[in-house]
Amino acid sequence: MTNKKFAVIGGISVFSIIFTAFCLGASLPALAENFVEIGKAPAGADYTLLSPQQRVKLQISGGSHQEDVYAKALTLVAKDKIANYFELGDMVPADDLYSIKLTPFREGILSSRPQITVTYNNDGQLKEPYWFDWREMQWKKLEASRDVKKGALSFEMPEVEEIIFTLFSQAQLEGTASWYVHPKYPYELMAASTDFPFGTKLKVTAVNSGKEVVVTVKDYGPDKSIHPDRVLDLGKEAFKVLAPVGAGVISVRVEPYQEDTTSTAEVAVSL
Repeated sequence: MTNKKFAVIGGISVFSIIFTAFCLGASLPALAENFVEIGKAPAGADYTLLSPQQRVKLQISGGSHQEDVYAKALTLVAKDKIANYFELGDMVPADDLYSIKLTPFREGILSSRPQITVTYNNDGQLKEPYWFDWREMQWKKLEASRDVKKGALSFEMPEVEEIIFTLFSQAQLEGTASWYVHPKYPYELMAASTDFPFGTKLKVTAVNSGKEVVVTVKDYGPDKSIHPDRVLDLGKEAFKVLAPVGAGVISVRVEPYQEDTTSTAEVAVSL
């Protein structure tokens, strides 16, 4: 997504812009976790930098650098203020805007990329990490591994001196789904997911037929190292609502299920 609210001159970072505004008397938004952490990764040593509330973690492998590397991590803007600085369109921030900067920066200084881990609230909404590419003036999705049990996303830092990143709520997932029989829930409308926590209700739509079913996440899976495009494993009973079990695998759209409470509210008012 192209950004129209900021222009970059000579590689000036968003932090420099906001800090300059602050020096000129502009007011900055309050931050959910207002932190600045600065540290040094000694040559050849493993290094971890944590934010005070441990929401953001930077890890640099000792085998990746043969000289000292300095790191700075900080919160830039609270999530409800990000739209003041960036054109977001229909993207909804789910976390504050963060910055991590490494110095010195030059090609080849790190033989492997540092890992960044961000924790999030498991509220049933799908969240994905994005970083802002100043060269192309757009948000880019980061390929991340998800630990749904811990509520954490981990990704490699792109090969840039400074990364500006946050989490966005995703309205839906698209991919494939297969079926299986869970020994504990053989006749329930359930599913296995690596993206949503246990107990989350999901609306699953078959892309080809438009048929829908509401399932509850009660298992962990599928293995995306084997099936990278698989977004769910459906219980057999749920799959049968969407397609014949002989189909094996179908294309689906998955989104958090929101119960319609309108009619209940209207009845309560009328009473």
